Amino acid sequence: MILEKLSPEQVLSLLSSRIWRGFLAVVDDNRPYCFPVAHVVHNNMLYFLFTKYGRKTRALEKNNNVCYACLERVENMYISVIVEGRLEKEKDIEVLKQVVDKFIREIFPRDPYFKGFSSDRDTIVQMIVDGKIPGVYKLVIHNVDALIVRE
Repeated sequence: MILEKLSPEQVLSLLSSRIWRGFLAVVDDNRPYCFPVAHVVHNNMLYFLFTKYGRKTRALEKNNNVCYACLERVENMYISVIVEGRLEKEKDIEVLKQVVDKFIREIFPRDPYFKGFSSDRDTIVQMIVDGKIPGVYKLVIHNVDALIVRE
């Protein structure tokens, strides 16, 4: 078994090319709350699209510190990624459009969670602007820890 530590640049490259989902943990009244989620990388930042309000959005209103963890097997290796930071709601309309386009192109066909959800970018962006769905969140990274374990 061979261990290899990855640089933040290598991590972003893997998160934009090979790994598209993981688990996001938020702090909910001093208790951890973790849920599966998909991501896209845009302008060297991680983005998430939330389509429903609930525990995660209520928790983020009080404390936006998060941890995102991914584990993926690729050929003869396991890739483990942990990203710590804070989640901020994206408000720039042009960035929203670009990130939603990426979700429609890269995530919607893969992720059954988005089955039946609108795949029209302008409709989704308008839903975000109108507050009908929580929207797009950007992970402002404070720390990255990633390893590749080769068999």
